[in-house]
Amino acid sequence: MNMIKKISIATTLGLFAILTSVSSIAAGAPDISGTYMCTGYDPTYASSPHFTETLVLQKNRDVYRVQILNNQSTIPNFIGTAIFNNDVNDAISIIYWSIKRPNNPANEFFTIKPDGSLEGIYLDTGESTPNTMSCTKSG
Repeated sequence: MNMIKKISIATTLGLFAILTSVSSIAAGAPDISGTYMCTGYDPTYASSPHFTETLVLQKNRDVYRVQILNNQSTIPNFIGTAIFNNDVNDAISIIYWSIKRPNNPANEFFTIKPDGSLEGIYLDTGESTPNTMSCTKSG
């Protein structure tokens, strides 16, 4: 296993430990549970960099369970965990990984807009160009 992959896995495991050990979501943080329709841009896919996905956030005590599905699918492509920073109520951090490639985690940071939509920037392990995603609650 090359050094970059080892560092990425160690970082992911460290972030996961932090996320799962936090004792409470910020008192003023909104409940963002629900299903969101998302559009995004990932320049690493030169033939089709624009994409659509469904983001499902389920609150589980102090953290959120994350599922990301390609449209028309009922099986998540990605799963993960999200948490608020206790000092920042309008942002949430997510760590997730592909069901097919569990050794390739990604980190995403969403800003929660006043209308409840989410604006995110994320980076997959091994990539050097950030990707973007915008999500609107669908129900």
